[in-house]
Amino acid sequence: MPEFPKPFFKEPSAAEILKADSIRIITGPSLVQKIKDIEKDQAGIILCDLIPKQFDGKDEFDRSRKFMKHGPELKIRRLHSLADAEKEERLPVELRREAFGSLANRAYPGYSTKPFLRPDKRTRRFSLGENCAGTQLYCYASHFNEEIVIKPYDDAKRSGREGAKIAAKIPSRTLGKDPYEFMVYSVPIEDGPEKLALAWHVWTTHSCRKKQWNIRYNFEDAKEDSEQISLCSHEVAAYLAIMEYYKDEQSNALPADMNPFAVPSQQDVDFYKKLCNQCLIIRMDQKAAKDIETALSPTLEGRLSMQKVEKLFGRKPRKLYGADTEILLFGSIYVNNKRKARGFPDEDPFVPKIPLLDYLW
Repeated sequence: MPEFPKPFFKEPSAAEILKADSIRIITGPSLVQKIKDIEKDQAGIILCDLIPKQFDGKDEFDRSRKFMKHGPELKIRRLHSLADAEKEERLPVELRREAFGSLANRAYPGYSTKPFLRPDKRTRRFSLGENCAGTQLYCYASHFNEEIVIKPYDDAKRSGREGAKIAAKIPSRTLGKDPYEFMVYSVPIEDGPEKLALAWHVWTTHSCRKKQWNIRYNFEDAKEDSEQISLCSHEVAAYLAIMEYYKDEQSNALPADMNPFAVPSQQDVDFYKKLCNQCLIIRMDQKAAKDIETALSPTLEGRLSMQKVEKLFGRKPRKLYGADTEILLFGSIYVNNKRKARGFPDEDPFVPKIPLLDYLW
């Protein structure tokens, strides 16, 4: 049977996006800023090949999937022992700020941390797109009375050293689908030397469609193991609810302080929503994109049919895949870094400035 999203999560189709009042042709340079400049009644067609060429595949979706699995992620500072962690006085958000502030001008499929205690030292991999989607899910649950249920098991003496074990029940974004129920492990709840080690070690028993088929082998010369734990939006929503629970019920801010997920600001959400709801993309090299940009007006009259667009550009546009969104979210951080280097008072990306439940979606 076909599945349909709940109205809060519904995104327009490619054909619906083309019904905007006007359509901007978006090419590099300044790709990110041009996307941010799209008005509410406009759409944008990005003419670019965002995914690095070495990630080939049978089609564009396959290329996106391969890049998200095998692309070189941004590595948050690696620690190797508890002694390293005790010397490191910065919080996870500050370690992410360090890494985000040193981005190279290239494509990233996410960022990662590396556990350094216990037998399970699999790399934890995080996606900015999944973090945005998880934040949206968390906000939805609060605003629409589909409660995220959190039940902690944290009264054992070892929970300070090993982290709390927490049962979570998360609503689905799909109509008629049962909530997801899973355990979250390694949640730091006590201010001890193990707190950063626990934050880097977070894992869950969750298994959704996205996680079930995330089978991955690393390249032969890679230093880190093939198997990684990729955290999805359901786990992001669960952790945000855990933060809320400990803050409200126990006046304990440590789970929030040690949060391994980069939570978007309202500005990040605004950009993410434009990518989801107002942008289409046509894979095209720079020369072909420049030729079209020269031949056409930078802004087209809207309400176009897919056939008309295909005639203008030589192929049909599509909605952005996960890799496109991830690359552009990291591109937004890179642009932010450049602006701050020139003296603009831009806010730090992926650091909330207002309460999450006040966000506009």
